Amino acid sequence: MYIDFYGRKTVDRPSTGYFEKTLDGIWISNNPSLPVDEIMSSLEDINLKLLQRLFSDPLGFWDALATFDFDLLQAGLDPEARAGRDQFNDFFKSASGDAQKLIFYYSVRGYNHAAQNMLKHVIISLGDAYELLSNENLEEKVPLAVQSHGGEHYRNLTSPTCHRIWERLSYCIEKVISFLDFLSKYIAELSAMDGKKVTGRLNTSSVTFGGWRKIKLAKDTALTNQTDDLRMLMVLRDETVHNGTLDHFSRVYEHAVDSTVQARFLLIPDHDAGRILTAAGRRRFFHQDNHLNAILPTAIHRVLDDTRLSLRTIDERMPTIWTDPSAYFDRHKEVHEALNAAGEIGAFVKFSAKRS
Repeated sequence: MYIDFYGRKTVDRPSTGYFEKTLDGIWISNNPSLPVDEIMSSLEDINLKLLQRLFSDPLGFWDALATFDFDLLQAGLDPEARAGRDQFNDFFKSASGDAQKLIFYYSVRGYNHAAQNMLKHVIISLGDAYELLSNENLEEKVPLAVQSHGGEHYRNLTSPTCHRIWERLSYCIEKVISFLDFLSKYIAELSAMDGKKVTGRLNTSSVTFGGWRKIKLAKDTALTNQTDDLRMLMVLRDETVHNGTLDHFSRVYEHAVDSTVQARFLLIPDHDAGRILTAAGRRRFFHQDNHLNAILPTAIHRVLDDTRLSLRTIDERMPTIWTDPSAYFDRHKEVHEALNAAGEIGAFVKFSAKRS
């Protein structure tokens, strides 16, 4: 089963943009296909290079980690870490050199994980929106025959389902930019390491994607030259956060013939080169007939593809220090094998730390 960008379900693969349902029940954009796996892999590769800059020997990392309490190292990062702020502060103030490195590593890695988490939210919410858009009837209390104006016509709806569609698409727009913000913090911390003593304290928590081109490792990467698609997503994000919804009525439009819905679409304001057109304080002009549902998956794909290219460049710029990283992976080989096996089939794995 497939869903095209106008909410039409079909058993035949569409020739243009569409979503396809995976085995775990998620509707994924397959045309264009979003480079999520490549981005996740690059983030893990970069994370491994961060670890190498902190510990010249992979066994040194594992030996140091074995001497510290999970609850303290992960406090403020992981909900399962039971230490409070005061306990962590006491630990931080008296931290040894290895402890400072570990504190810094897990804090910076937290940005990496936050970025990956945002990306997963975007992918799942995007598919959810198009699944809702494909519902047979968006106004469940009113039969389609009653909604019909007869013959070929266009109509708009503002049902709860319509609001949910808008909410999920707006969420995707906001979280794409949140993803880039956390990515910027992460790369900024890696860039700031040169020539500085590791104290465990983060240095660039206020960095956002707006400062990407100023980050040393990020300079002259694909994301530095903002495309119209990226600029549009940033503007739409600002609209949803600061100026309410993109359509203040949150309408979904339907093209119908008698009682049969042919297609659905959502309108967004007129824009040029990624910027919303304004006049006399008004910023909701709809002369261009821009359909958000037709534009958004492709815009997200282009931004993520530039992200993929940027991360590849950053990875290449970071030195490889461990000549043989196998000692890192082999120390707890069973954990890596379990994670890899689970990832291949989409299984859930839960590890429980031994507590003395």
